[in-house]
Amino acid sequence: MIGHLSLLLVMGLAVMAALIEALRGRVGRSSAVWSAAAWYLFCFVPLALLEAGVIQLRAIMAHDFGGAAPLHLSAGAFLWLMTLSTQGQRAEGEKAHESSTARTLVFTVVVIAAWSGWLVALEGELSGFTGPLVLNCVAAGVFGGVAAGALSLRVREHAAQRMLTGSLAGLAAASACAASVSLVAAAGIGLVAACLALLADEPARSESEAWCSALRATGVGALLGLLAIGVVDDRAGFFFTGQPTLMLGQAAAVLATVVLSIAAAACVKGLMALGAARKTATRRG
Repeated sequence: MIGHLSLLLVMGLAVMAALIEALRGRVGRSSAVWSAAAWYLFCFVPLALLEAGVIQLRAIMAHDFGGAAPLHLSAGAFLWLMTLSTQGQRAEGEKAHESSTARTLVFTVVVIAAWSGWLVALEGELSGFTGPLVLNCVAAGVFGGVAAGALSLRVREHAAQRMLTGSLAGLAAASACAASVSLVAAAGIGLVAACLALLADEPARSESEAWCSALRATGVGALLGLLAIGVVDDRAGFFFTGQPTLMLGQAAAVLATVVLSIAAAACVKGLMALGAARKTATRRG
């Protein structure tokens, strides 16, 4: 369990770096750094400790194999409020977002492979359980990308970027559920996650917007994956047992994650607004 928690904390630092890249074009680099640090310390760390069992709350007993709630759902909810009604401005020296189709597709394949390796590392050992875990992760990522590609056939513009978005949503969903659903269910979850992520997606015009798009996709995917466990978990899901116990636990975990994330973001935005008001008052004085 210590190894599992350590890996989660390291991945949290990676997501923190992604948040900085996503926010710097909207609030400036320094504000983006301390905003992401606030997410890590006051939102991610408590959720990671809860997910790892270091902190135990009897009211919330949810399944979350790869830390989808602290890693992806909380970052997505935090970013959503941080960018809500905030005008994005291209950061100084930031180039317009341009990516070739071939490069994006290769990157998508690499991400799927790396994500599968990450989940295997979280398992802590190679066993008969490893194969299905990898297959479920790959299926969710591939079907997410294929679904996004199919939905982009009529649009064509940004099709490769949308395929990457779909894969990320499917992989984030797999982070929660790959350990406890069937291969068919994992593929279906990845497909639905991609469709939902595209509804919330906007074409990225700059590098920071590309990071925003990626984090939004993983947040949507994580939310769906966490809720899907309550329905199609092959041991305690509602579909197999007829009992809503696990489903209610998953919903409680999602709600707690979203509320904590939004509360942290609201505090950060409030402090930023207060700081801006003080600067304005100082200049006028």
